[in-house]
Amino acid sequence: TDAEIRAKGDYYDVFSQMFRDGFFKPQSVWCAAHGVEYQVHLNHEEMEMDLTRSEGDFIRDMKYVEEPGIDAIWHQIWTDTVSDFPRLASSAAHIYGHPRSFTESFAAYRPAPDVTMARYILNEQLVRGINVMETMFYSATAPAGTTPAPPAPAAPAALAPVPPAGVAAAAPPRRGGPSAVMRDPAWPALMDYVRRVGYVMSMGRPAASVALYIPSSSMWLNDRDSDTAFVASEQMLSERQVDFDIINQDALATDLKVGHGTLETMSGNQYRTVIIPSASILSQTELDRLKALASGGGKVLFLGRTPSLISGKTILDARAATPADFAFATVETSAQLPPTPTPPAQAPASPPVPQAVPAAIETALNKVLTNREVALDSPDTALKVNTRYLKDANVYFFFNEGAQPISHTVTIAAGIPGGYSGVFTGPGPINLAAPMVVESWDPSTGTASPIPYKQAKLAFTIKLDLKPYETKLITIK
Repeated sequence: TDAEIRAKGDYYDVFSQMFRDGFFKPQSVWCAAHGVEYQVHLNHEEMEMDLTRSEGDFIRDMKYVEEPGIDAIWHQIWTDTVSDFPRLASSAAHIYGHPRSFTESFAAYRPAPDVTMARYILNEQLVRGINVMETMFYSATAPAGTTPAPPAPAAPAALAPVPPAGVAAAAPPRRGGPSAVMRDPAWPALMDYVRRVGYVMSMGRPAASVALYIPSSSMWLNDRDSDTAFVASEQMLSERQVDFDIINQDALATDLKVGHGTLETMSGNQYRTVIIPSASILSQTELDRLKALASGGGKVLFLGRTPSLISGKTILDARAATPADFAFATVETSAQLPPTPTPPAQAPASPPVPQAVPAAIETALNKVLTNREVALDSPDTALKVNTRYLKDANVYFFFNEGAQPISHTVTIAAGIPGGYSGVFTGPGPINLAAPMVVESWDPSTGTASPIPYKQAKLAFTIKLDLKPYETKLITIK
């Protein structure tokens, strides 16, 4: 019954708080007392409906974790998948003031990646804010007395099977030591590359000024549509070069600091836009905080539908929502985003079709994202970006996730709110009256070189050319 489903929602709310405070928090306290950082990942990060059943809410669980993480296994991240779930870990780190988030990658991959595909998989996570890479795996040696299986006779070179592109060649049986991809001669250079990128992208503070709400409380009520809309909204924002964080009910209701038209994380980045994708329930406290954000000049967008329930102390006793509850916000319910395929356990039969965003949703999105920090001369869903603000520079990490080369004129509005404008104590804006330098930093060599740019007031225009699956680290300082 409806009452039973609401009671189940309250159960998940209570159990997930108990799980956070009784499991994760004590380990965090112990680690802090013993001078080590606490890191952990959960299950089902790419399948939120499953995660809510086993762990309640990702960001709630990660509140006391110093280094939140995700697990990239099976076939979750590949050139034929859409995988924005790594942003869960980086967002939790941003919300609660931690500089690093990690991935455990390559265990149980199907098929095992070669070093070129491994680079793609790591870049896909770097551009979504992950900055510590734990690659799997370097196994222990076998117990004494274990006899390795004899190697199979080698086939003639002409008859030897050739693995598909991106797949590591079959390795001989082994007892301990690094995996096949980690034995590739190109592996140390790849590790140098991700070490440098990860270091730079953990410095300063995050730059996201857009927050996408994860409707976990709706999922507690068996609402699959809210999960579908959330994942599709992740894809839409990523493919429009919007650097965003994911926030949950705790962040929205209590943990973010309310400013004038802003919600500020413990890392210092301020959200000026909050997007609610097809949530079926919000708490009154969340609704009130969204109204306060809008009254100060912030933007709120309800996509797909507005919540039908507004809860107070409990979900069981939630009241029915009315249109007046959302009169302060931009509401777009005439269109729906198409579903984004769930990252699979095995290679899909075909890559996902491009996401077709309805014109009504594009219009609504443009209404609430009036000042975009990164703008292209033409739309390009393959290009992704992650931004950090250092003490004396802005850093932009670009990644071409597509199989075709791209070339764009890119305008970086470094003077929009949250960028270089105004006065900021600590990492963030600098003095634009001083001579500016735009550089390309090469993470493979550790070298920096100036690049041509044009400046119009607080906007910088550069030419960005990227080969298939290439990255570029651009700084303005």
